[in-house]
Amino acid sequence: MAQSPLRVGFIGIGGIGAGHARAAAQHPNMEVAAFLDVKDEFLERASRQHPQAAVCKTLEQFLATPKLDAAVVATPNSMHAEYTIACAQKGLHVLCEKPMAMTVAEAEPMVQAVKSRSLVGLTNFSYRWVESFRLMRETVKSGAFGRVFRLHVKYLQSFLRDPNSPLVWRNRVEIAGFGALGDLGSHMIDAARFITGAEPRRVIGVKNTHVADKLDPKTGGRAPVTTDTDAQFMVDFGAFVGIFETSQVEPAHGNHLVVSFGGENGSARVYSEDGKRFELALGEPYANYPTWKTCLPWVDVPTTKQLNLKSGRGCIDDFYSAIRDGLADYPSFEDGLAAQKVLNGILESERTKAWVEF
Repeated sequence: MAQSPLRVGFIGIGGIGAGHARAAAQHPNMEVAAFLDVKDEFLERASRQHPQAAVCKTLEQFLATPKLDAAVVATPNSMHAEYTIACAQKGLHVLCEKPMAMTVAEAEPMVQAVKSRSLVGLTNFSYRWVESFRLMRETVKSGAFGRVFRLHVKYLQSFLRDPNSPLVWRNRVEIAGFGALGDLGSHMIDAARFITGAEPRRVIGVKNTHVADKLDPKTGGRAPVTTDTDAQFMVDFGAFVGIFETSQVEPAHGNHLVVSFGGENGSARVYSEDGKRFELALGEPYANYPTWKTCLPWVDVPTTKQLNLKSGRGCIDDFYSAIRDGLADYPSFEDGLAAQKVLNGILESERTKAWVEF
């Protein structure tokens, strides 16, 4: 007997939420069932694209949608905890955008809300579905690199650097909680954990705001940017230390995430801008000293023929598979909480000017 479609509702449909809805509509056994947003223009657009879905303006209306199975929470960060917990209490599986919450104190009840009801809670760490990241992870797990000695993660964007662009919610700390640190740093932390399999033990870091203000679309004047635009931090993983740097005001960088590391048997680099390959150097770890030529040439490793993707097709596909098929390999709310602890640890370390342990 064929299963009935998984009916999914979407909370926050202005940006990434709209993309999730399109992905769900293309899934052979998912149904876009409802939308909730505070902006009429977003609801009108979503209704045109998905006319069968209920249009909701309050959480109560959304939760009253008949036969709803799951929810996607893609609101500004300050609303993640409230909506996620309310959906879980209603018995809905939840896919939540990152960063998971504003604080660890918010994130922990989110984890408990789904765990106590045996629900799926998936955090959208999207780089887990990039082929090159997954192959790099499998190569590390195989033991080919031996022990990891060094990790460097860099994530640079430029889209917030124009001081004459309008102020958006990402520029307001009371709504976003973080700037580049949360938006990009959460991906960086998860990528490091995902690829190496190591867990953070302590962190120290700093953040800066290099664009002081932007145009206020409501007044036409200037409004302060209260989130960070740049952050640098160091994470102690026990056996090795990771160096992280991020910016959303770096010229000439669209969406540039690089993860590189070195181990006792070789080195590797992976790029967000090319998910079909990664750079690899494996062999005897010695340099020919007189000429400084390495005996470990870098090679490009194509991923498509090397990686048997049993999962990793995308967050919506794996959200469905986790709910209906018991898929266990997905970024859980526990993974979201792990990143949240590092993010808030960085804020605390900046305040105390000391390492923060977990």
